[in-house]
Amino acid sequence: MRCFVLGLVVLLALAQGLPQHPGFLEVAGGPSGQQLLSQKHVGLENVATPLHLQAGAPSLKVVGLIALAICFIGALCFATVAAPLWHLHFKHQSGWSSGTWFALDSSEADARLSTGIPGMVWLTDKRLFALLMHFNASPGRSSAAPALLREEEDSEYSQVGTGAVESAVLEAARNAGASAKTLADLRSTLRGGGHRSEVESPTETLSFGVPPTCLVQGGGYLELNGASSAGGAPWFLKNANLDSCTDNHCYPSFDECVRQTACTGANRNKRMQAYVVQPHIQRPMLLDGRKFDMRVHVVVVARKRKAESTAPKEDSAGLLQAFLFEEVIVKLARDPWNPEELESSAQHTNMHGAASGSAFHQRLLRNVPRSKEILQACVQATAGCLRAARPLLHHDASVDSRQVLGVDVMVDEDCQPWVLEFNYLPGDDPNCMAPGLYEAAYLPIKTDLPKLASEPLLEGRPAIAMKGWQELHF
Repeated sequence: MRCFVLGLVVLLALAQGLPQHPGFLEVAGGPSGQQLLSQKHVGLENVATPLHLQAGAPSLKVVGLIALAICFIGALCFATVAAPLWHLHFKHQSGWSSGTWFALDSSEADARLSTGIPGMVWLTDKRLFALLMHFNASPGRSSAAPALLREEEDSEYSQVGTGAVESAVLEAARNAGASAKTLADLRSTLRGGGHRSEVESPTETLSFGVPPTCLVQGGGYLELNGASSAGGAPWFLKNANLDSCTDNHCYPSFDECVRQTACTGANRNKRMQAYVVQPHIQRPMLLDGRKFDMRVHVVVVARKRKAESTAPKEDSAGLLQAFLFEEVIVKLARDPWNPEELESSAQHTNMHGAASGSAFHQRLLRNVPRSKEILQACVQATAGCLRAARPLLHHDASVDSRQVLGVDVMVDEDCQPWVLEFNYLPGDDPNCMAPGLYEAAYLPIKTDLPKLASEPLLEGRPAIAMKGWQELHF
């Protein structure tokens, strides 16, 4: 840009009348260069007057060409470097790029508020989420007590054992801030004991489902929520700590899922990799012959406990609020669904299975049959999950924070909701979305976040639902 301006200034200065010179050399105190050439041409080799040559200024034509070249180079640099950078900066500042959920927040909010709530790992870690749902499962939703830790008999991949599974789960709970009592309850449950955790709500029946889950690591596994290794295909093997369908696979049997986690070498990282195994939801509702799930966005607002507060620590959940955005995304698998088909294109609705940018495979829920019924099912299911984890999500109330969660929900033919997982950092890349989807379901969230979450936190008051949002009561 500076080169462009400099070249333009030079060109304007020349246009106002720089002196013109007949040649590139002039003779001081003697004949002109043209006369010298004439004399040399006629054979006069010696000139009495001494010649003192000095560099002359280039002609106006030459200087103009140089100035134009500078202008061209400057413009080229601006077009190839500065302009794209400026465009990317503008998109980031206006929320039109990936990872910009809070791009429209004030500088004060950026400085004073956190964008993550530590206790949310109880929902986003698939192992801890499965345990919480087991604690709260009613007899009608869970067909069996938690199974004792089991270990595959095949010595090829049983060497890690179920002790590693227990240790990994307890370590994850400890990192999430679990109390000593909660850890003891978890240990009892993992070992098949009948003791229930303090997070239990025994008088309430869950109004939603969570896929029966087995925790797997290095060939050892345990069963929760009435899960059984005897089931129909297909089965899903999911990395416990990753989302966006990363390290998520579909296999024909439970045994094959467990076998895939076995480690026969000395690679410790592979031995410590934690997974969950889940069977497919029975009788899934289909759209145009394809399986689908919903991406529901939830904003959680966590207020910090006041220093002078005398309320017991267990009441910290009262400082937590959650709001669900009503414009829900429906994601269809690329290919028609068949329970015998194991290809990702038929079984997964994002990453490998998704048709990025396709208006057929990415829709708004309001354009789908039974949309109102499905939306309310998603609301109830999401609120139920938050309720199950309520005492753990904001256990120390030490930060003022707001966070966006992505909840993936399926429904079966009876419109029964099944919560698949919570995503700690949901994707928001407009380049992966169908036309109009980003403007309808993502940009409004980023626009509303300052007033919905950040301003109430900065002012020390509860948040209030805005138009297009439902507050989740848990």
